[in-house]
Amino acid sequence: MEEKQKSVKGFIIAIIILIIIVFGLIIYILYDKEIIFNSSNKKEIVEKNTKKEEEKTKKISTEEKEILLEKIKKINSFSKYYPLTNANQIPNQEVLLKLAFEIGFGKSFSEEAMTEKIKDYFGDGYAIKNEDIICSIDKEPFYVYNSNTNMYRYAVDSIHGHGGAGGISEIVVNYVDGKVIKDKIIIDTKLLYSTYCSDTCGPNYAYYASYQDALDNKPILGQEDNYENEIELTDQLYKTIEDKLPTTTYTFTKKDNNTYSLESVIIK
Repeated sequence: MEEKQKSVKGFIIAIIILIIIVFGLIIYILYDKEIIFNSSNKKEIVEKNTKKEEEKTKKISTEEKEILLEKIKKINSFSKYYPLTNANQIPNQEVLLKLAFEIGFGKSFSEEAMTEKIKDYFGDGYAIKNEDIICSIDKEPFYVYNSNTNMYRYAVDSIHGHGGAGGISEIVVNYVDGKVIKDKIIIDTKLLYSTYCSDTCGPNYAYYASYQDALDNKPILGQEDNYENEIELTDQLYKTIEDKLPTTTYTFTKKDNNTYSLESVIIK
């Protein structure tokens, strides 16, 4: 009886040892495969992942770069509203008035002409509301919108006996980088703002790192009290302040009909 118990106990111990050996072999095999995977295939996997990322992100073409830089110069006429998380942060009246000047201020025009101008600036990124175009100073209409005829009629009977609103006469756009990620096109720039002026703009005596700096007359180039001598922006002069300028990033979505819609303007 005692011998039988010893035999059973020995059998159980043998089974336990066998199970431990099997588990050990399984763990070793898995570990060995991982080692093989790491040594022989890891490089290949990394290369494939890198290639996929490169396929997702690519450099902007020269043609698209030129098209979008021209568009950016137009959009910059609304730079006092930067940064933008979407184009519709720009007030409707500001867009209407600016584009009325583009179409030809002082003559009547169609809603279609306004829509085309908006697409030229923002693509499908701006949802315009057609309405009377009102002077921000005297609150009298420049244009009266007729929803029956879809026309903007120049208000010849309104007299605006005052000067115009102020603004930045020029914004210099310096291209930094451009990339395409699927249907998104992202362009990094550095902007230099010229002198803020009202009715008439004289010589540009300074450059600024932002719209607000121009408004406050805090130049990054030139002197704030030098109102007579125009500053000449050379490449050498620009290089001295390039690193001090923030990066202004424009994101566009490219549509199937080759239109580019402004998504955002970020300053960092």
